[in-house]
Amino acid sequence: MKTSCFCLTLLLMASAVFSTTKIELQSDKSASAEIVEDRGKQLVSVSLTFMPVSTLDAVTNDEMTGVLAQIFTEEALSSYLKCPKAVAFSKARCIVHKKTSKQCSLTYEIPIAAITDVDVKQQSIPAESIKKYFASVSSDTLLQDFRSTCFHDLRIAEAVFLEQIKSCKDKEKLARKINDAFSALTKKINSDDALFLSEKEELLTKANSIKSFLLKKLSSAPVATPESTSCPNAQGSPIVHGTFLPEFKPFLLSDPILLEVGGCKAFRTEDGKTVLIAVGTAEVKDQSAKDRIRRQKVAEQKAFGELAKHQEVEVTFFSERYKTTSISTQNGVESGSSQKISSSRITMKAEAYFDEMLTVGRWYSGDGKLFFLAKGCIVPKK
Repeated sequence: MKTSCFCLTLLLMASAVFSTTKIELQSDKSASAEIVEDRGKQLVSVSLTFMPVSTLDAVTNDEMTGVLAQIFTEEALSSYLKCPKAVAFSKARCIVHKKTSKQCSLTYEIPIAAITDVDVKQQSIPAESIKKYFASVSSDTLLQDFRSTCFHDLRIAEAVFLEQIKSCKDKEKLARKINDAFSALTKKINSDDALFLSEKEELLTKANSIKSFLLKKLSSAPVATPESTSCPNAQGSPIVHGTFLPEFKPFLLSDPILLEVGGCKAFRTEDGKTVLIAVGTAEVKDQSAKDRIRRQKVAEQKAFGELAKHQEVEVTFFSERYKTTSISTQNGVESGSSQKISSSRITMKAEAYFDEMLTVGRWYSGDGKLFFLAKGCIVPKK
């Protein structure tokens, strides 16, 4: 990997400080890319123009358009560098220039170190499926009407949702997401007066077929295994049989009140995101299947109740910030220092995130008499 990055660095440094190369991408989305190298900053900028996904609901349209942008970016770099390349997009900066239902223009600024070689066989399902589809598209089938746009967007949605099903941790949430996407498409098809009735029937049949296929795959797919923590049954242990999603585990375990009593709390992460967690409880009556189902429902209802009664939840920084000031003599020898701890708190409206809450943890009290269930979500930095 280091050799690959080093060779890529030499290739870019051998060119001019700024050089622009235009690349036409194989797509029925009229996609094109321009690549600009900045040798001084060790950056490669990939500017894309293409037609976004537009026929589903707003949330899914944005997500699918983002997937297309990343696929086009890797395809452009692979074409430019004459070998398959992958990009660590978490290290790249995305700048959106224009975004309408007809055109999306954006630029990815990518550090050279974030570009690596990739085995074609290791491509994701969306990338592999979508590229095969584009390869079969001729210049005569460019998207010019709603009907052709629908078929294209259905292809993208099918590929991306299949990938999400593979790593699904909350089937109910993903099922809602799929249903919302296809409900929006159905409304748009029915309201488009430019379509013949036969075209509407064709599109609706295809959309229902794909939705049924995805929901069937989802129902039979195994749930992604969360990280499990089994606490000892020793006397005095606050909880036992704890199971947590990895990204929420450190926050739950850091707060004894949530673990032993329940409630609602939000944490601020170091990268500026907010982790919102609500915990509900239920009494354990016996070990029957009926009681397990009952306490699951009761605890979940109470968790949402904890969330609902907090019109505003105080957000506490997950880590405090320290600032050290040093005092030096004229000879440059430090004579003293002072340290200031700075922290701040903000408030957020917890009730706005009901639909985003996943089940992120389950456990029992140390004596086994209470069942706890945690619902949580991660709110992006605003």
